[in-house]
Amino acid sequence: MSGLYNPPPQAADGYYDIRRSFNWQFENTANYDKMFGDHRIDALLGFTMERYNGFSSYINGDQFPSDDIETINASVVQWGNTSESNWSMISYMARLNYDYQAKYLFTGTIRRDGSSRFGSDRRWGYFPSFSLGWNIMEEDFMEDLKHNSPLSQLKLRAGWGHVGNQASAGDFDYLSLMNTGYTAVFGGSQVDGAIQRKLANEELSWETAESYNVGLDYGLFNGGLSGNIDYFIRNTNDMILDTPIPIYAGMSRPKTNAGSVRNSGLEFHLNYDTMIGKEFSLTAGFNISFIKNKVISL
Repeated sequence: MSGLYNPPPQAADGYYDIRRSFNWQFENTANYDKMFGDHRIDALLGFTMERYNGFSSYINGDQFPSDDIETINASVVQWGNTSESNWSMISYMARLNYDYQAKYLFTGTIRRDGSSRFGSDRRWGYFPSFSLGWNIMEEDFMEDLKHNSPLSQLKLRAGWGHVGNQASAGDFDYLSLMNTGYTAVFGGSQVDGAIQRKLANEELSWETAESYNVGLDYGLFNGGLSGNIDYFIRNTNDMILDTPIPIYAGMSRPKTNAGSVRNSGLEFHLNYDTMIGKEFSLTAGFNISFIKNKVISL
Protein backbone atom coordinates (compact mmCIF):
# COMPACT_ATOMS: atom_id res chain seq x y z
CA MET A 1 0.00 0.00 0.00
CA SER A 2 2.93 2.33 0.53
CA GLY A 3 3.60 2.22 -3.17
CA LEU A 4 0.44 4.25 -3.76
CA TYR A 5 2.14 7.32 -2.27
CA ASN A 6 5.85 6.63 -2.73
CA PRO A 7 7.71 5.21 -5.75
CA PRO A 8 8.79 1.56 -5.53
CA PRO A 9 10.52 -0.34 -4.18
CA GLN A 10 8.60 -0.10 -0.90
CA ALA A 11 8.09 -2.77 1.74
CA ALA A 12 4.47 -3.86 1.89
CA ASP A 13 2.44 -2.85 4.94
CA GLY A 14 -1.11 -3.51 6.11
CA TYR A 15 -3.54 -3.09 8.94
CA TYR A 16 -6.59 -4.71 10.49
CA ASP A 17 -9.25 -2.34 11.89
CA ILE A 18 -12.38 -2.99 13.98
CA ARG A 19 -14.92 -0.35 15.00
CA ARG A 20 -18.24 -0.69 16.73
CA SER A 21 -20.69 1.62 18.46
CA PHE A 22 -23.84 1.18 20.48
CA ASN A 23 -26.40 3.90 21.16
CA TRP A 24 -29.73 3.58 22.94
CA GLN A 25 -32.50 5.99 23.88
CA PHE A 26 -35.35 5.60 26.35
CA GLU A 27 -38.18 8.17 26.13
CA ASN A 28 -41.34 8.50 28.20
CA THR A 29 -43.96 11.23 27.85
CA ALA A 30 -47.41 11.84 29.31
CA ASN A 31 -49.85 14.20 27.59
CA TYR A 32 -52.97 16.00 28.79
CA ASP A 33 -55.29 17.87 26.41
CA LYS A 34 -58.58 19.41 27.59
CA MET A 35 -61.07 22.09 26.55
CA PHE A 36 -62.81 24.17 29.24
CA GLY A 37 -65.28 26.31 27.34
CA ASP A 38 -63.19 28.94 25.58
CA HIS A 39 -60.00 27.71 27.23
CA ARG A 40 -57.72 24.94 26.02
CA ILE A 41 -54.83 23.37 27.92
CA ASP A 42 -52.28 21.00 26.42
CA ALA A 43 -49.63 19.76 28.85
CA LEU A 44 -46.71 17.35 28.57
CA LEU A 45 -44.33 15.74 31.06
CA GLY A 46 -41.32 13.79 29.85
CA PHE A 47 -38.28 11.84 30.93
CA THR A 48 -35.54 10.65 28.57
CA MET A 49 -32.25 8.77 28.86
CA GLU A 50 -29.55 8.27 26.24
CA ARG A 51 -26.21 6.49 26.24
CA TYR A 52 -23.48 6.04 23.63
CA ASN A 53 -20.48 3.71 23.66
CA GLY A 54 -17.87 3.46 20.94
CA PHE A 55 -14.90 1.10 20.62
CA SER A 56 -12.14 0.79 18.03
CA SER A 57 -8.98 -1.28 17.68
CA TYR A 58 -6.37 -1.77 15.02
CA ILE A 59 -3.22 -3.78 14.36
CA ASN A 60 -0.58 -2.52 11.93
CA GLY A 61 2.14 -4.51 10.24
CA ASP A 62 5.19 -3.33 8.30
CA GLN A 63 7.74 -5.07 6.08
CA PHE A 64 5.75 -8.02 4.74
CA PRO A 65 7.80 -10.48 2.69
CA SER A 66 5.44 -9.92 -0.27
CA ASP A 67 2.04 -8.53 -1.22
CA ASP A 68 0.68 -12.07 -1.48
CA ILE A 69 0.90 -12.66 2.28
CA GLU A 70 -1.83 -10.72 4.08
CA THR A 71 -1.77 -11.99 7.69
CA ILE A 72 -0.42 -9.46 10.18
CA ASN A 73 1.79 -12.02 11.94
CA ALA A 74 3.84 -12.37 8.73
CA SER A 75 5.10 -8.79 9.02
CA VAL A 76 8.42 -7.92 10.65
CA VAL A 77 7.22 -4.89 12.66
CA GLN A 78 3.83 -4.96 14.39
CA TRP A 79 1.97 -2.59 16.68
CA GLY A 80 -1.63 -1.90 17.68
CA ASN A 81 -3.95 0.29 19.66
CA THR A 82 -7.44 0.30 21.17
CA SER A 83 -9.68 3.20 22.19
CA GLU A 84 -13.05 3.58 23.81
CA SER A 85 -15.44 6.49 24.36
CA ASN A 86 -18.80 6.83 26.07
CA TRP A 87 -21.24 9.48 27.20
CA SER A 88 -24.73 9.55 28.67
CA MET A 89 -27.48 12.08 29.28
CA ILE A 90 -30.66 12.27 31.35
CA SER A 91 -33.40 14.86 30.75
CA TYR A 92 -36.59 15.89 32.54
CA MET A 93 -38.99 18.19 30.69
CA ALA A 94 -42.37 19.87 31.04
CA ARG A 95 -44.43 21.90 28.57
CA LEU A 96 -47.70 23.80 28.88
CA ASN A 97 -49.72 25.20 25.96
CA TYR A 98 -52.70 27.45 26.64
CA ASP A 99 -55.00 29.37 24.35
CA TYR A 100 -58.17 31.38 24.84
CA GLN A 101 -60.64 31.35 21.93
CA ALA A 102 -57.64 30.75 19.61
CA LYS A 103 -56.82 34.45 20.13
CA TYR A 104 -54.31 34.53 22.97
CA LEU A 105 -51.64 31.85 23.02
CA PHE A 106 -49.03 30.88 25.60
CA THR A 107 -46.36 28.18 25.64
CA GLY A 108 -44.00 27.56 28.54
CA THR A 109 -41.33 24.86 28.78
CA ILE A 110 -38.56 23.87 31.17
CA ARG A 111 -35.84 21.26 30.83
CA ARG A 112 -33.40 19.81 33.34
CA ASP A 113 -30.54 18.07 31.55
CA GLY A 114 -27.63 16.15 33.03
CA SER A 115 -24.57 15.22 30.95
CA SER A 116 -21.68 12.91 31.79
CA ARG A 117 -19.34 15.25 29.90
CA PHE A 118 -19.18 17.55 32.92
CA GLY A 119 -18.01 17.08 36.50
CA SER A 120 -20.43 15.97 39.20
CA ASP A 121 -20.88 19.53 40.54
CA ARG A 122 -21.51 21.03 37.09
CA ARG A 123 -23.41 18.23 35.41
CA TRP A 124 -26.95 19.63 35.51
CA GLY A 125 -28.41 22.54 33.59
CA TYR A 126 -31.85 24.20 33.73
CA PHE A 127 -33.27 25.63 30.50
CA PRO A 128 -36.62 27.48 30.61
CA SER A 129 -38.48 29.19 27.76
CA PHE A 130 -41.83 30.79 26.99
CA SER A 131 -43.64 32.33 24.05
CA LEU A 132 -46.73 34.51 23.62
CA GLY A 133 -48.98 34.83 20.58
CA TRP A 134 -51.83 37.14 19.62
CA ASN A 135 -54.00 35.98 16.73
CA ILE A 136 -55.23 39.42 15.73
CA MET A 137 -57.52 38.18 12.95
CA GLU A 138 -59.73 36.44 15.55
CA GLU A 139 -60.60 39.73 17.26
CA ASP A 140 -64.10 41.14 16.79
CA PHE A 141 -62.79 44.46 15.49
CA MET A 142 -61.13 42.62 12.59
CA GLU A 143 -64.36 41.12 11.21
CA ASP A 144 -64.93 43.79 8.58
CA LEU A 145 -61.33 43.71 7.46
CA LYS A 146 -61.38 39.90 7.29
CA HIS A 147 -64.38 39.88 4.92
CA ASN A 148 -63.67 43.02 2.91
CA SER A 149 -59.92 42.84 2.28
CA PRO A 150 -57.41 40.30 0.99
CA LEU A 151 -55.94 39.95 4.52
CA SER A 152 -56.68 36.46 5.89
CA GLN A 153 -54.09 35.98 8.66
CA LEU A 154 -52.32 38.32 11.09
CA LYS A 155 -50.52 37.01 14.14
CA LEU A 156 -48.07 38.72 16.48
CA ARG A 157 -45.72 36.63 18.63
CA ALA A 158 -42.78 36.99 20.99
CA GLY A 159 -40.55 34.55 22.81
CA TRP A 160 -37.62 34.10 25.18
CA GLY A 161 -35.67 31.00 26.11
CA HIS A 162 -32.50 29.25 27.19
CA VAL A 163 -30.98 26.20 25.50
CA GLY A 164 -27.90 24.21 26.47
CA ASN A 165 -25.10 22.70 24.41
CA GLN A 166 -22.83 19.87 25.55
CA ALA A 167 -21.66 18.73 22.10
CA SER A 168 -18.64 21.09 22.12
CA ALA A 169 -17.18 19.19 25.08
CA GLY A 170 -15.43 15.87 24.63
CA ASP A 171 -16.31 12.79 26.62
CA PHE A 172 -13.56 13.32 29.21
CA ASP A 173 -12.56 16.99 28.80
CA TYR A 174 -13.17 17.83 32.45
CA LEU A 175 -10.64 15.18 33.57
CA SER A 176 -6.85 15.21 33.62
CA LEU A 177 -5.63 13.01 30.76
CA MET A 178 -2.40 11.00 30.76
CA ASN A 179 -0.03 9.56 28.14
CA THR A 180 1.66 6.23 28.80
CA GLY A 181 4.67 4.61 27.18
CA TYR A 182 7.37 6.58 29.03
CA THR A 183 10.19 5.17 31.15
CA ALA A 184 12.38 6.56 33.92
CA VAL A 185 15.25 5.29 36.07
CA PHE A 186 14.81 5.04 39.84
CA GLY A 187 17.37 3.39 42.09
CA GLY A 188 19.28 2.08 39.10
CA SER A 189 16.21 0.34 37.67
CA GLN A 190 14.11 1.26 34.66
CA VAL A 191 10.41 1.64 35.41
CA ASP A 192 7.38 2.40 33.25
CA GLY A 193 5.59 5.71 33.72
CA ALA A 194 3.08 8.21 32.38
CA ILE A 195 2.98 11.95 31.87
CA GLN A 196 0.09 14.37 32.13
CA ARG A 197 -1.00 15.54 28.70
CA LYS A 198 -3.99 17.73 29.64
CA LEU A 199 -5.05 19.75 32.67
CA ALA A 200 -8.26 18.88 34.49
CA ASN A 201 -11.10 21.39 34.64
CA GLU A 202 -13.84 20.24 36.99
CA GLU A 203 -15.55 23.64 36.53
CA LEU A 204 -16.36 22.85 32.89
CA SER A 205 -20.11 23.16 32.38
CA TRP A 206 -22.91 23.77 29.88
CA GLU A 207 -22.60 26.25 27.04
CA THR A 208 -25.85 28.23 27.07
CA ALA A 209 -27.69 30.39 24.56
CA GLU A 210 -30.33 32.96 25.55
CA SER A 211 -32.66 34.00 22.74
CA TYR A 212 -35.24 36.77 22.28
CA ASN A 213 -37.46 37.07 19.25
CA VAL A 214 -40.44 39.09 18.02
CA GLY A 215 -42.30 38.08 14.88
CA LEU A 216 -45.30 38.79 12.68
CA ASP A 217 -47.08 36.16 10.57
CA TYR A 218 -49.38 37.29 7.79
CA GLY A 219 -51.49 35.78 5.04
CA LEU A 220 -53.36 37.17 2.03
CA PHE A 221 -55.94 35.69 -0.31
CA ASN A 222 -56.87 32.80 2.01
CA GLY A 223 -53.26 31.80 2.45
CA GLY A 224 -52.28 31.96 -1.20
CA LEU A 225 -49.70 34.57 -0.28
CA SER A 226 -48.14 34.24 3.18
CA GLY A 227 -44.99 35.09 5.06
CA ASN A 228 -43.40 36.25 8.27
CA ILE A 229 -41.04 38.86 9.65
CA ASP A 230 -38.75 38.06 12.57
CA TYR A 231 -36.30 40.05 14.68
CA PHE A 232 -34.06 38.07 17.00
CA ILE A 233 -31.18 38.41 19.46
CA ARG A 234 -29.20 35.36 20.53
CA ASN A 235 -26.53 35.59 23.24
CA THR A 236 -24.29 32.54 23.53
CA ASN A 237 -22.50 32.47 26.88
CA ASP A 238 -19.98 30.18 28.59
CA MET A 239 -18.75 28.97 25.22
CA ILE A 240 -16.68 25.78 25.46
CA LEU A 241 -13.30 26.67 23.95
CA ASP A 242 -9.68 25.47 23.96
CA THR A 243 -7.94 27.92 26.27
CA PRO A 244 -4.35 28.89 25.33
CA ILE A 245 -1.68 28.05 27.91
CA PRO A 246 2.09 28.74 27.81
CA ILE A 247 3.96 26.31 25.57
CA TYR A 248 6.41 25.52 28.34
CA ALA A 249 3.54 23.88 30.25
CA GLY A 250 4.09 20.94 27.93
CA MET A 251 0.38 20.06 27.70
CA SER A 252 -2.48 20.47 25.28
CA ARG A 253 -5.06 23.21 25.71
CA PRO A 254 -7.77 22.52 28.32
CA LYS A 255 -11.47 23.09 27.58
CA THR A 256 -12.99 25.98 29.54
CA ASN A 257 -16.17 28.11 29.50
CA ALA A 258 -14.45 31.17 28.13
CA GLY A 259 -16.42 33.18 25.60
CA SER A 260 -19.59 35.04 24.64
CA VAL A 261 -21.02 35.83 21.20
CA ARG A 262 -24.10 37.83 20.17
CA ASN A 263 -26.07 37.18 16.98
CA SER A 264 -28.87 39.54 16.01
CA GLY A 265 -30.80 40.20 12.86
CA LEU A 266 -33.94 40.38 10.75
CA GLU A 267 -35.45 37.61 8.66
CA PHE A 268 -38.11 37.94 5.96
CA HIS A 269 -39.97 35.08 4.33
CA LEU A 270 -42.59 35.17 1.57
CA ASN A 271 -44.43 32.19 0.07
CA TYR A 272 -46.86 31.96 -2.87
CA ASP A 273 -49.06 28.90 -3.41
CA THR A 274 -51.80 28.50 -6.00
CA MET A 275 -53.60 25.83 -7.98
CA ILE A 276 -53.39 25.73 -11.79
CA GLY A 277 -56.46 23.88 -12.96
CA LYS A 278 -57.35 20.76 -10.99
CA GLU A 279 -54.13 18.77 -11.28
CA PHE A 280 -51.24 21.20 -10.90
CA SER A 281 -50.07 23.57 -8.21
CA LEU A 282 -47.46 26.32 -8.24
CA THR A 283 -45.39 27.16 -5.17
CA ALA A 284 -42.70 29.83 -4.95
CA GLY A 285 -40.77 31.12 -1.96
CA PHE A 286 -38.40 33.96 -1.15
CA ASN A 287 -36.43 34.70 1.99
CA ILE A 288 -33.69 37.09 3.02
CA SER A 289 -31.80 37.57 6.28
CA PHE A 290 -29.70 40.38 7.72
CA ILE A 291 -27.50 39.06 10.53
CA LYS A 292 -24.86 40.74 12.70
CA ASN A 293 -22.39 38.67 14.72
CA LYS A 294 -20.32 40.20 17.51
CA VAL A 295 -17.76 38.59 19.81
CA ILE A 296 -18.46 39.91 23.31
CA SER A 297 -15.63 38.22 25.17
CA LEU A 298 -12.94 35.55 24.88
